[in-house]
Amino acid sequence: MQNSIKIDDNTIQSEVHPKLLSLLKQFDKICTDNQIKYSLHGGTLLGAVREKGFIQWDDDADIAMTCEEYKKLVAVMNNSTLQMQITEYPAVQIFDPVIKEGWIDIFIYSNITSVPFFRKIKLLCLDICSAMLRTRETINLSEFKKYSKKKVICYKIIYYVGKIFPMKFKRQLYRFVADHLSTGKKNLIHRANDNYVGRRIAIPVTWMEKYERIKFEDTSLMTSSSYHNILVSSYGQDYMIPIQPTEHAIHVHRTENNLLSKKIIS
Repeated sequence: MQNSIKIDDNTIQSEVHPKLLSLLKQFDKICTDNQIKYSLHGGTLLGAVREKGFIQWDDDADIAMTCEEYKKLVAVMNNSTLQMQITEYPAVQIFDPVIKEGWIDIFIYSNITSVPFFRKIKLLCLDICSAMLRTRETINLSEFKKYSKKKVICYKIIYYVGKIFPMKFKRQLYRFVADHLSTGKKNLIHRANDNYVGRRIAIPVTWMEKYERIKFEDTSLMTSSSYHNILVSSYGQDYMIPIQPTEHAIHVHRTENNLLSKKIIS
């Protein structure tokens, strides 16, 4: 996907979506065969509910699962001869080296406390870990204009300090914070490996306990039975009204995808 930032919507629908659908079917079969529960998420879930398939400008697929189900998935992937591969936490993607276009982003739900102070501590630690994991290319995609000079300076200092440590250590630190810090009574979960805004959305653990099949293009895929509540938590009550993302958001998203494709496919 070397020119992903230049792809138009017609190309996405005619070339990328069929390959993404094939990838989703492979992923669904792996999960079904191994009793692994997952839920369509983000734009993919929104498309399933609103369009019965892909949103026209979406050039990747989104899946969410609890950390327990994710561990089961990793065990299956590591102990099989599957063609599909998985990237390391926290930026988790499932991809097929043969397809070479499109992949599935996996968002992992971990426990988070309901106590505001300790929740802020956990989120701050995850923000610090996230800044440390930035690369020279991805840090330039940050929307620094939205933040005060003080915050931008702090962010860049953390980024440069993070360069001292090996990537493996930083990933392990991120995972430790996500899984073990400020988990509370374990009745709330959040997408610990999501972006800055996504990490801050906490939902009841019960929303990821029951699942059902939902129509998606020419097949059916798994989703949380509480998908309406999940969509409202991310997009608001009017999620059924289509809103095209800004040119900047599309540019950042496709640039990140382009960087990822060079990393995992080259």
